[in-house]
Amino acid sequence: MPEPAFRDPTMPPEMQERIGDGGEDYAMMPGMDGIPFRTKAPSAPSYKEADPEHLRPQVVHDVDVKIFNLEDKEECAEYRKVLNACAQGLGRIIGAPDTQYDDKKGTWRVLLTWAMYFYEDPRETRSEQVKYYT
Repeated sequence: MPEPAFRDPTMPPEMQERIGDGGEDYAMMPGMDGIPFRTKAPSAPSYKEADPEHLRPQVVHDVDVKIFNLEDKEECAEYRKVLNACAQGLGRIIGAPDTQYDDKKGTWRVLLTWAMYFYEDPRETRSEQVKYYT
């Protein structure tokens, strides 16, 4: 099994595996409250207690959508990891999952939409938004 991108002693061992990669070009680091910190910088910036709130790490959401075939062991395990992450407060399920039963195969498929939470440096987030929206 590959080494997880981050370790947090407050997280249960089954959650130490990575759920997604935080997006390409991001380095994952331990964050706060079990939520990982991601950055494009080679190391996490340092923060001071005197920093104003708008300059402290902010939680961002990455939305994902997937149809899980629960007959496939790997997809079933990934589905459970996403559900566990959301149950642990590291993300949330968006809307109601759409489940379908295949009578011919005797298996379930689930369409799931979820958001995973990450901390980011607000200065980095703003610079990315400026590039994207201008």
